[in-house]
Amino acid sequence: MTPGKRISTLGAPLVAGALIGVTFIAPAAADAPPSLKRYLEVHILPWLTDEDLLTAVRAQNAMTAAYSSAEIERLDQLWRQQAGTENAPVITPVIDNPLAAALRAWRDNSDDLIHEIFVMDRVGLNVAAAAPTSDYWQGDEPEHADAIANGFYVGSLEFDDSVQRYQVDAAVPIHDPDTGAIIGALAVGLDPSVMLE
Repeated sequence: MTPGKRISTLGAPLVAGALIGVTFIAPAAADAPPSLKRYLEVHILPWLTDEDLLTAVRAQNAMTAAYSSAEIERLDQLWRQQAGTENAPVITPVIDNPLAAALRAWRDNSDDLIHEIFVMDRVGLNVAAAAPTSDYWQGDEPEHADAIANGFYVGSLEFDDSVQRYQVDAAVPIHDPDTGAIIGALAVGLDPSVMLE
């Protein structure tokens, strides 16, 4: 972790980060409920400029950028096979790293508003997750595809098998502050109350 700016502090509202994030999602978020937009702006968007999160995403992108679709599919299949087992060499690095620990702490201190949270790299592979997701590759999921393409994603209320709860999924892209390029995405599964006025 970078001294002086630890990811575990990012649950607090950071005005500068929130203002940066608003420009990323505002055009595509026009139809989202105002309460959800406010929640994202205050509680989620500040994470997107955190040095530790950016470092983790950049490091994984350096490894996965050249992966073929066959390699991504192979890893995704291994993830599914390893789910629920003790020997899980594909899953363990994603849920047992400093960023994943910070995501868990943030989820656990969210007053039960965050049910699920994970970070994806540019190709849609998990970088870190508070808990195992149903699969490793999110590139074909709207949480990654729509966030990358449109700058914002909000799903409908659905039952999520991986957390065994009803939730609303939302995702936003992660931009490299040095280049402005999209380098990944952050997804959250939220309690439906965040959609209420």
